[in-house]
Amino acid sequence: MRFIVDAQLPPSWANILKEAGHEAMHTRELPDGNDTSDSFIIEMATTQGWVVITKDTDFLYSFLTTGRPPRLVLVRLGNMRLRNINMALSNNVNLLIDCLNEGSLIELWPDEIRIVY
Repeated sequence: MRFIVDAQLPPSWANILKEAGHEAMHTRELPDGNDTSDSFIIEMATTQGWVVITKDTDFLYSFLTTGRPPRLVLVRLGNMRLRNINMALSNNVNLLIDCLNEGSLIELWPDEIRIVY
């Protein structure tokens, strides 16, 4: 699977996903870095098959109103130490992939992963 990790999340998430065998990048790797517009990320995800991982609810509103990006992981972890936020992903990568194979909007909460759509 291909993932683009949005600016509010640590670049280490892209590394965790790569270590799990997926293609992944953080927005800082894009030409405009963390200043890349949401619309550019949405277009890239839509045309190139990337799953957007973000805390930004603007992506949720876009998904709900336009269906874009086609697959979205909305992170609902709140404020956590970097070690804990990294563990939240690394301990659940396989479950997250399973959920993305079943749905297109996934929420990652501290105690569960929900398939919303």
